Amino acid sequence: AEDAVYEVKDGLDTGAYDDAEAALAAKAQLYTDYPSYLELTDSRQLSYDQQDFTFSIVTEGSSPYLDLKNLYEPLKKDEVILAFDYISENDIEGSRIYYNTPNFLTSVIEKLGTIPAATDWQTAYVNVQKGINELNFGTQTDHGIRWYIHYQSSQTETEVQARNFRFITRAEMQAAGGTPLNGIIGDTNGDGNVDIADVVAILNEMAADSTDAKFDVNGDTKIDIADVVAVLNIMAQQ
Repeated sequence: AEDAVYEVKDGLDTGAYDDAEAALAAKAQLYTDYPSYLELTDSRQLSYDQQDFTFSIVTEGSSPYLDLKNLYEPLKKDEVILAFDYISENDIEGSRIYYNTPNFLTSVIEKLGTIPAATDWQTAYVNVQKGINELNFGTQTDHGIRWYIHYQSSQTETEVQARNFRFITRAEMQAAGGTPLNGIIGDTNGDGNVDIADVVAILNEMAADSTDAKFDVNGDTKIDIADVVAVLNIMAQQ
């Protein structure tokens, strides 16, 4: 998809198309072929320059964000990973993802780990399975996400380039050697998959009266049979 995006971009930049109608047709075909890209619809506490799918951003406050919305088509069942490429001279701390479905919702928050500094384009991955399960995220084309680059942070000025916000499958992420910044729901043993081994891990923690939050799959602050059921439900949806 990325090669196709930049082939069209280069064609637009160099005037390779015969006329404006041909250029628009190529762009429309790109959107048809690759329907998981998001477009910027709003922002706060930052300035940015946009070139096609690439944003050059300078944050200017404690909670700067981008609203990225308008799927070309609803997500497919296995498209549960938000991916984007970025460059940043510094680590980005305190990032969060919220969901617009299409109303802005705060009941489900994806708190991201450190997005490490990168001088060349790197890909970040976010697991959005929880938003899909609890909010029916991605079922309509007017859904989107709000990315707080850093949230209520003293890191008020950050320069970052970001491009190609898109949804991919877990298999595509794993083939690229990626792992989600916020973990995979149900992957209690940390092997990158949700399978019967995770059920066994929960049962072992129950036997040990564990309070380790990573085994609390359904988020009710308890580790019990409901977490086993939650993992089984995730497995059934894969």
